[in-house]
Amino acid sequence: YLVLSRELGEIETANRAYDTDGVKQSAAGLLAIASSPELKKVAEQIHQATLELAGKTTAAQRESFKKLSDGVVKLVGLVSPTPAIANSLYLFHCPMADADWIQSEKTIANPYYSSSMKSCGELVKELKTQ
Repeated sequence: YLVLSRELGEIETANRAYDTDGVKQSAAGLLAIASSPELKKVAEQIHQATLELAGKTTAAQRESFKKLSDGVVKLVGLVSPTPAIANSLYLFHCPMADADWIQSEKTIANPYYSSSMKSCGELVKELKTQ
């Protein structure tokens, strides 16, 4: 997720499909180990969102990324990430996209409008790692 968030947040040079295999594999792994009903529901949302990303144009992937981010934000609310994921994680909100996202850098790199409004958004909070 963090790799895709970073890639979508970079200045766009071409309308291409980003590689989503890594995030799909991670989502499938999460779904396989989800134990509680609440965690399983969030894992299913994340997994479904990753399937919707595959092979789409950048514009379509940005739209589908909203669903993925929503699921990942819910996941982080249920299970605190470890420092192995990142030393620090930040939750941002883009009012123009009406969507949140998580990234490992404090400087805004908006994955929804990276070319036209790369710095649009606001830091909501730093997410604690355990």
